Amino acid sequence: MLRKAFATRDDGFDWMGLLTFIFFPSSTSSTSTFSFQDGERRVRGVELVLPVVLGSCAFPLGKKATEAETHKWTVYVRGATPPKKATPGTSSSVADNSQAVAAAGEDISDIVSKVVFNLHPTFHNPTREISEPPFELSEMGWGEFDLTAVLHFVDAAGEPPLELAHKLRLYSDADPQGTNLKKPVVAEVYDEVVFTEPREAFWRAASKARGGGGGPGGNSFVGLRPSPRPYSTAAHFGAPAPEDELRRLGVARQRVAQVMMAVRKQMDTLDAHAAAGGSAAQFAAAQQQRRAAQQMQQQQQMQQQQQQQLQQQQQQQAAAAAAAAGLPPGFPPPEAMMM
Repeated sequence: MLRKAFATRDDGFDWMGLLTFIFFPSSTSSTSTFSFQDGERRVRGVELVLPVVLGSCAFPLGKKATEAETHKWTVYVRGATPPKKATPGTSSSVADNSQAVAAAGEDISDIVSKVVFNLHPTFHNPTREISEPPFELSEMGWGEFDLTAVLHFVDAAGEPPLELAHKLRLYSDADPQGTNLKKPVVAEVYDEVVFTEPREAFWRAASKARGGGGGPGGNSFVGLRPSPRPYSTAAHFGAPAPEDELRRLGVARQRVAQVMMAVRKQMDTLDAHAAAGGSAAQFAAAQQQRRAAQQMQQQQQMQQQQQQQLQQQQQQQAAAAAAAAGLPPGFPPPEAMMM
């Protein structure tokens, strides 16, 4: 399994959730082959992609604010799969379900069993576990800080927890003083959780539940379910991204696919070598090298994510510096003019 972080949304930027990437089993052929890893049967050449968003929504308290509590905020992990839009010929049940998903948020509890939020250590009980949807947590405070959300997956997935990082925002770049008391400050990061060569039982159950029918190539939206209890900030969730953002994400996805293909070829070579030797020790060594290759792949992805996030932070800092200096958009910041 690996994680890909692509896009962010912050007030002042017109970012909205992804449109084209959905949860689907993808395969290069109509017939899937299977392999055994750690005693489990896995589907070769298949990925399950779960789009998620880690975000926060902060409301200023206005006249009710105190020195220690200026905002009420909610941090959440939600599904980012867009619901199917009603089209001519679409059944009323599908249309109604799509509207329910859009209004309440997507139920991802068939994949995610719980989310553990790690807040700033100054909070009472800074580690909070949410074991049922909606996976959200509300608090009040006065400052911005970095937090993490650890996603735990259902037992059938057989995958370790995954940690995502997020910066809680209370003030937007467009309104750094927080004078607009009616508009919440929303900050979101789009991620894809990719289950590479998943366990067969998990693959069939997850793809069938989401409309894929448990076979390769299924990508229907019909299986999406609304959260049993609506997300409290669902009304402020982002909508589809602009076309230029989709193109950029497509390029990143292709780059990741190329890396995965190279790693998969290396794994196949190791398996063939171990099978030819017929030695248990050789097979164990090959399995160890296979896991090392997977770890290397994950590290490469994390490095790409960190580089992308650093570039975004630099761009936002430059834009903020230019705005503070009263310069028009695109004008070099004061530091650049002094060089």
